[in-house]
Amino acid sequence: MVLVVVELSDIIFAIDSVPAVFSVTTNPVIVYTSNLMAVLGLRQLYFGLEKLAKRFAYVKYGVAAVLMFTGLKLFLALFDCTFSTLSSIIFIMTALGISMTASLFATKKGSV
Repeated sequence: MVLVVVELSDIIFAIDSVPAVFSVTTNPVIVYTSNLMAVLGLRQLYFGLEKLAKRFAYVKYGVAAVLMFTGLKLFLALFDCTFSTLSSIIFIMTALGISMTASLFATKKGSV
């Protein structure tokens, strides 16, 4: 029963990541395979990221920016306004990079 609950939670988290994949591409093969990989490796990645949570305190703001971008992109898709895959990846990498850099500087100063 425990195994069923754990695997079900992996599937729920993988489904939760579908909007994030759509912020990069609408190619069904990429969406499917990325979610398959999320189900296979999410638990191991979670334990690794849990240990880094204090080190990267501002990453939650970067993730929030990425989620807002995803919502805006999906909303604008209703009006046939699209972003290129490259521009989406650049925005995501920039938002996460800035938040990780801010976290590293803050932990060096000891303010977090």
